[in-house]
Amino acid sequence: AGNITAKSSKQFTINCTTTCSGLTVTDPTTPNTLQTIGVSGTNVSFFIWKNTGGTFTSGVYDGTYDGYKTTGGSINWLSPSSGTPQVSVTPYNSASQAGSSCTASIRVADFSISLSPTSQTVTKPTEASFAITKTYINGWELLTGNAITYSVKSCPSATAGDCYFSGDNLKIKTANLSAGTYTAQITGTNSTHNLSRDSNTVSLEVAVSNNWGITVLPSSNSVTAGGSTTYTAQIRDTAGNWTSSVNPITCSIPGAGTKITCSVSPTSVAQPSSTADVVVTVNTASDAPAGNYVLTVT
Repeated sequence: AGNITAKSSKQFTINCTTTCSGLTVTDPTTPNTLQTIGVSGTNVSFFIWKNTGGTFTSGVYDGTYDGYKTTGGSINWLSPSSGTPQVSVTPYNSASQAGSSCTASIRVADFSISLSPTSQTVTKPTEASFAITKTYINGWELLTGNAITYSVKSCPSATAGDCYFSGDNLKIKTANLSAGTYTAQITGTNSTHNLSRDSNTVSLEVAVSNNWGITVLPSSNSVTAGGSTTYTAQIRDTAGNWTSSVNPITCSIPGAGTKITCSVSPTSVAQPSSTADVVVTVNTASDAPAGNYVLTVT
């Protein structure tokens, strides 16, 4: 319905061909933002405004024309939450004869954030890392004050600081987590335009490796029937998987019967940072049968 003339990076003007000119809108605009849209005219008695999105907050709805009526060349319009709605205006003279309409498409700037991958598995205590992607919609990058900050909406760990940001990455510490499946989500916020958007929810599976073991020293020993001997069981733990409450230390000598027995002292240890030693004692009766036996510590 006319020519588009750029006024700045955030405004354009559509010139009408007959009795109105200068339909000016702010583009891009932000969601749920009020702006005044203006037009000038010659021999105009009133204007009829229509829109495909958003809300007119001034003017009076006129059922005859199925639009909002103003006697002046401006109207207040509240943008919707998203999309590219159109606003049109038609001038009428005193005889209610219509001139040429002018139509403007107004981009409602927005952004979204997403986390990837959508799921991953890490072995405790390895940190998990999810990349953050920002997507600018309808010219968000053209807005002044378009910076987006991140905050954690949900974190697998209740320990402060276990979910944190490193650049455009969400990091999750797993040292305080048990084996299992967890979810995480973040929020992107722009304070200038009072806009927040939540990311997708991602899944994190924490696995616990068997990165611990027991070494019994010496590897072999001998004892005379009726005597006893001792071994040292070294317990190694580098992944934080050993806990005395769920892992009591026991020993056995398969096939030895009651004539050859073993005992462990202590029967449990606190979680060691590297290694912990326990003493395994093998006792034999005077009539213990001779032979080779295997000592097992678990």
